Amino acid sequence: MLCEKYHALSADSAEAATVDAVAMGGDTDTIGAVAGAVAGGRFGVDALPECWTSAIEETDEIRRLARQLTR
Repeated sequence: MLCEKYHALSADSAEAATVDAVAMGGDTDTIGAVAGAVAGGRFGVDALPECWTSAIEETDEIRRLARQLTR
């Protein structure tokens, strides 16, 4: 889990953190999920690319819940 945290905390964007972490290889679905979660926490819910979130049917509900967590 070290590479996910490294990329999530050192990247300039949530997208870069996730893509760079996944590009390292290995268990890429878990790596992407962890890096994306940490980067999302760091950069905020709206920092995730629209092309990623638009593919998820529950995007609005997830965003609403994420905003509630940050209040």
